[in-house]
Amino acid sequence: MIASTRNPSRHRPIVSRKIHNQTITVVMMNITPSIVTLQSDRSMTDHALNQLLQVLAPGQAQQTAAMAGDPGARLTRCMELLKAHVSEAASLIADCVPHGRQMLTESQNKLECLESLKQLEIAVLTSQSTADKLLENT
Repeated sequence: MIASTRNPSRHRPIVSRKIHNQTITVVMMNITPSIVTLQSDRSMTDHALNQLLQVLAPGQAQQTAAMAGDPGARLTRCMELLKAHVSEAASLIADCVPHGRQMLTESQNKLECLESLKQLEIAVLTSQSTADKLLENT
């Protein structure tokens, strides 16, 4: 869990999700934004999303490496690739191929993780949009 020992009341959890038997919690900090901070935060967020994508779905991440500049679109594309993989696994099960069930389970788990990551991305974009509006009004 991401938290500060200085002033925990300044933080509130946005999303908490259990992934591979570990709970990941994203926390928003109530900090007055600046243009430099927002640009840096976006860059760090993009990097973090790409890095998590590589860990959660390495094959799909490798296939979409050219999309690293737009992690949201990359994440969506990886989810599409995994849905195709789930469909392929279902066909293998129908054909009584032994490894079809394992392939289906793995693909569904990865897809679930990427759906969670997409929710985190949406929460971050919403937060950044709100911060942008605050800056415009100052």
